[in-house]
Amino acid sequence: MARTRTSGVTTVAVERPFTLHIGPHRVHGRIDRVDRLPQGGFGLVDYKTGTPPTGGADEDGRIVMRLYLAGAREAWQVEPRVATLEYILEGENRRENPDGTEIAAAVEQAHATLDEISAGRFPAQPSWACRTCDYRLLCPAMDR
Repeated sequence: MARTRTSGVTTVAVERPFTLHIGPHRVHGRIDRVDRLPQGGFGLVDYKTGTPPTGGADEDGRIVMRLYLAGAREAWQVEPRVATLEYILEGENRRENPDGTEIAAAVEQAHATLDEISAGRFPAQPSWACRTCDYRLLCPAMDR
């Protein structure tokens, strides 16, 4: 909280919902905090309580934040300049300041993924989490 006050930003919204239209799909989201930046424009903040990801999972966070930027632009007709993942327990921040091409690529990737899901093509990706899944007895990906 003190860090936010000393940064010069002004919080203008919290838990702000948005809908992003991606082809025939609608993606609903909620942005934890929207700030007016001291240098002008807006910034988006998403709070996380887990540990910061590494490797490929870090890329997933970038894609999500790029979709948040696209969603804020579409829903509120503002051009946010930056999105930040704040890992509150670790005290770490990851800022995302993509250009229009990077945001468009994230939207295209989401479009392709949503099309696959709509077509029923989403193969199981077994992992350690399968051990506690409620559907493990029915899952075709589980070894019997």
